[in-house]
Amino acid sequence: MRLEQDLLQRIENKDKDSLTEIYDCYIQYIYRLLTSRIDDSSRVEKIIKELFEDIWNDPQSYSHGKYFSSTLTKKCLILIRE
Repeated sequence: MRLEQDLLQRIENKDKDSLTEIYDCYIQYIYRLLTSRIDDSSRVEKIIKELFEDIWNDPQSYSHGKYFSSTLTKKCLILIRE
């Protein structure tokens, strides 16, 4: 959890490498989550793009859970419903 908090703080300071680190760490999890619920690969890609744009633009909204992965999951499920 501490690593994610540090990365989110660096993202808040617009450190692009931090976003890349989070992407590399979580993309497989996010991709599996989305493809288990969506058959349309272009929609999956769109949601992934929206998710990481949101992390970049509002990193503090991802720092409020006990676990970063659960916050990502909740956000993905919200984006699926939209």
